[in-house]
Formats: sequence, structure tokens, C-alpha cells
Amino acid sequence: PAQGELVECSFNPSVNALLSQSNIGSWLHWVEVLTGEQPAELGGFPYSIRTRKTRFLFDGSPDGRGYDYVLLQVKNWFPDQAIIEQTYDYVGLDAKNIIVTIPGSTKPDEYVLMVAHLDDTSWNSIGGRIAPGANDNAIGAATLLEAARLFRQMRFERSIRLIWFTGEEAGTVGSRAYVRDYGNLDYRGVINLDMFGWDGDGDRCFEIHVGTILGSDEIGSCMAETITSYTHDLKYDYLKTNATGRSDHINFWLKDIGAIAVSENFSDAGSENGCLDADMN
Repeated sequence: PAQGELVECSFNPSVNALLSQSNIGSWLHWVEVLTGEQPAELGGFPYSIRTRKTRFLFDGSPDGRGYDYVLLQVKNWFPDQAIIEQTYDYVGLDAKNIIVTIPGSTKPDEYVLMVAHLDDTSWNSIGGRIAPGANDNAIGAATLLEAARLFRQMRFERSIRLIWFTGEEAGTVGSRAYVRDYGNLDYRGVINLDMFGWDGDGDRCFEIHVGTILGSDEIGSCMAETITSYTHDLKYDYLKTNATGRSDHINFWLKDIGAIAVSENFSDAGSENGCLDADMN
């Protein structure tokens, strides 16, 4: 929404019907493929994605074809004109983000974004090569794939963009490049999905990182309301002054664009609706 615009986030039968179409089997399959637990099919042959470290996604590494896999999926669902491969420089390599746009029916110049980073890093394998990253962040990348599957035959009032960023682990360089090239569009909200798949203590509690921008608070409040509207058995910490900027949403905040991040419960700084203890992976 525009700042101060009234938004209805209560129960909507159309949204509920859309949620009922979500296929948990395909969603988990994408997590397993992106982490190398199950083979990907590329060029008609089985292939194991062993790393999603940004360098290996784009330097021709035989282990790092996670970008190719996601691009193939969206090309199966969307016409070429809906897909942008945004190129940016990454230590001398041509790295890329995948941007899928679903044009709005009545307000096509206003954009709502769902984003997640596809890349991962490794701290303890030889050369940092193996980086399967189920929670950080195959969970977010797979969720965008499920959104793409559900949204592909739909039209919304505003334009929807689904973006798989790379370079997040190297200092959010992919999202920084996106904001540099596309930051002057009319954004009505950004939802960043990063590391929300872990629930080690089983309390079904996660964090909504909202920050202090007015537009972000409107998005976060709407998300919080939908948890009640659709009777999800979930709890959350709603973080404002103590919100983290350590993910791709930071580059939207720096442009004063309303954005939130959804993540695991890694902080003890909670809210009255939320988690009691930190539960960090």
C-alpha cells in the first residue's frame, strides 16, 4: 500500500482458496533439489546441486548449477518477456539475479515484491565449496518457486515481482545492484524471505523484522493480521528498533522503501505476541 493507505488484511475467500492449492510435496522437493538431497533434471539428465556459493553459480563450476535450475523452472511457467536476468559484476564475474514480473491488471506501475537469496556460503568445508544451505536459504528460494507456481495464471491489481537474489552472502551485492538499477519504481511493499525454516524448539515462532520505516510497519502489521485471519498456528516476534539489517531488505530500507524480513527466531528481543527464548540454527 501507499503510506497511510487503508489495506484490508482480514480473511479473504480468494486468498484462502489460493493457500489451499499450495503443494507441500513440491515445495519440499525444491528444498531437497536445491540442497543436493535429490537430483535436479537439467538438459534431460539427473544432476546434483552441491553448492550455491555465488562464485560457483557463475564460473562454470560443475557443482554449482542452482541458478540454472531455478531459471529453467520459471521459464517453464512464464513467457520470456516476464523474466529478466539482471547482470551485475561480482569480483570480475557476470553474476545475475532472476526477476519475474506478473503485470498488474489496473495499477501495473505499482509493485509488490517477494524476494529471497538463492546463494549460500560455507564455513567449514575445504575451499568453501560445498554449501547446501537448506535453511539459509533454500527455504526462501523454494518458497518463491511455490509462489511462482501458484501465481503464474493469476493477475493482481498491482504488479508482482518475484526475485531470486544472488550475492547476499557476499554483502547483499545482488540486491544492492537491483536497487541501483530499479530503485526508482513505485514500490508498495517488499517481503524478504530468509532463514525461516528452522524451529528447533517446536514453538512455531518466528520473527518479522520491520524496522522503523512507516511503510515497513504497514506491511508487517498486515502480515501479522493474516496469521490470525487464516488461523495459522503460528507465533511471532515483531521487531522494530531491534530489527536486523543483515539481509537483502537492508538495501530497500536505505532507499526508504517499505520492506520486512521473515526469519527464524534468533533473537531474545521479543514482543508481547512472540517467542520466549532464542532458537537459532
